[in-house]
Order: sequence, then structure tokens, then C-alpha cells
Amino acid sequence: MDEIAQERNLVRGTVEGHLMEFVPTGEVDISVFVTENELKELEKFMKKKPELSSSQIFSSFNEKYSHTQIIAVRLWLQSRSEEEKIAALE
Repeated sequence: MDEIAQERNLVRGTVEGHLMEFVPTGEVDISVFVTENELKELEKFMKKKPELSSSQIFSSFNEKYSHTQIIAVRLWLQSRSEEEKIAALE
């Protein structure tokens, strides 16, 4: 991501933000943002406490995960939830 940002004269956060938009569609894999273990940890926590904001999750993990990682996982979870709803209707 740093390379893309540098080539396009953007900051890393801008590139991450644009790539994150494609996580729900599957065009960008969640592994771009988190490892499998990180995903499992964040998924478990977010399912347990869905009411928490990204900032609250960030604080709960003592800044272990970036806001970008937290938002990416939240988008991924939301897209999976939508897929499960659609599958149930079929």
C-alpha cells in the first residue's frame, strides 16, 4: 500500500480507504488488512459487542489494531451477514 500511495502522491490512509470499499464485494480480500488470527480475534469481539464504535474497539484492544483494520473487519462482517440473509431466502 505504501508503494501505491507513493506512486500516486497519496497518503497510505487514502489508499487503504479506497481499497476498503471493495472488501464487502470480495474484490479486495480481508487479508490485505488483517491476518487470519487478527480476523478471528476481532470477529469474535465484534460479534460479542456489536454496539461498540470503532473507537471503542480501538481502545478496548489498547490500540493493538488500527482504525483501518477495525473498519475493514466490520465491513467484512456486514457483508457476510448480508450473504447469510440472502442464502436463507433461497
